[in-house]
Amino acid sequence: QHREAITDSLAPHVDGPIEFRPAPVAQDVQQRFVDSTRELDGELVPTYHGSLAENYSSICQRGLLIPGRQNELEVVNGAVHGRGIYTARVGAPSLSMGFCSDSRMLVCGVVDDANPLARRQAMYGGHSLSAQSQTIKHVGDAVVVFDERRVVPLFEVSADKFCPYRSSGQQSQVPQNWSAWRGNKPPLAPHAAPPVLIPCGKNKAYHAPTGQFAFMPLMPADRGTHGRNQKRVYEKKVWQKVRRLDRYEKASNIAASVG
Repeated sequence: QHREAITDSLAPHVDGPIEFRPAPVAQDVQQRFVDSTRELDGELVPTYHGSLAENYSSICQRGLLIPGRQNELEVVNGAVHGRGIYTARVGAPSLSMGFCSDSRMLVCGVVDDANPLARRQAMYGGHSLSAQSQTIKHVGDAVVVFDERRVVPLFEVSADKFCPYRSSGQQSQVPQNWSAWRGNKPPLAPHAAPPVLIPCGKNKAYHAPTGQFAFMPLMPADRGTHGRNQKRVYEKKVWQKVRRLDRYEKASNIAASVG
């Protein structure tokens, strides 16, 4: 049903043919989602989810899980809008591409019950909250899911190369009149895509696609007092950040319920 829209949104950001194949999702994960479409209110909408290539097998076997909710998973890329499952709307594939280690990502189905807001609310990171419910938030181009039953991988989409920083109007081919315009000058070297993670301090990095800062995990531990102290500092910073985000999410939910 949504294949044409998905293909159109991907085309400006990939090189080579776009290929779809059904995600090999475990039967119990499939059944959980089918049950949710019958039992829960909401519209079925497609989204993207990007991750490291080695994570896809586990995602398909266990489903998309919220870190720390009756599982051993930890938050890896931050949780600035709350601890949930982060996906991207169909019109913004570059957001999910920024988290991929390979030129493939998941197309997911989401049972979306978020209600549009009469006035957009500014959120941390410069993004705006455009719709929300108790289980879904639309923040910028992200669709954040707080109920694991409401999301499931449907397809894996791949191409020869992902180009998340290419604008929709940019072409991957050299224009026909390029040689004539440049005369006999040698061709210019192509510009490299900007990095996804930009170091900005000790054990800290800026994630360009989302505009968020994150503390980077330490390298395999140094033996000795210095390594242990560094690990404690890192763990304390992570704990403090999680506490701040939890308080912010709680305050947002209270404000939403009052409004």
